[in-house]
Amino acid sequence: QARTELLESQRQLQELEEKESQDPLEKSRLQEYRSKIAAVQSRVQALKQKKQDTERLVSLSTQSEKRVQELERNVQLMKQQQAQLQKKLKEECEQKRRLENEMKKGRHRVKELEIKNEQQQKIL
Repeated sequence: QARTELLESQRQLQELEEKESQDPLEKSRLQEYRSKIAAVQSRVQALKQKKQDTERLVSLSTQSEKRVQELERNVQLMKQQQAQLQKKLKEECEQKRRLENEMKKGRHRVKELEIKNEQQQKIL
């Protein structure tokens, strides 16, 4: 709409300028059209700037959404890794406990055998 107004005002201004009348009324209308054109050009420029700002915001919003999705995927991956590591840690703790129990039994068996050996040495 602003462009249409601008084009119409420019056309009318051009027509008046071509006539180059000395009539004060014509000069007044000419000045009026120049003012209209300046105002409409200013509005067009403001609208262009607003459009650019809106496009920039849309772009930033899209980038932000993509970044959020990427971060959410990373968080999900980290949760899976954490669960795997916790499971592995639990398994390794169980294995350590079993090995410690076996070592304890082994030491106990060694002591029993040493005592038995000492007793047999005394008999001989």
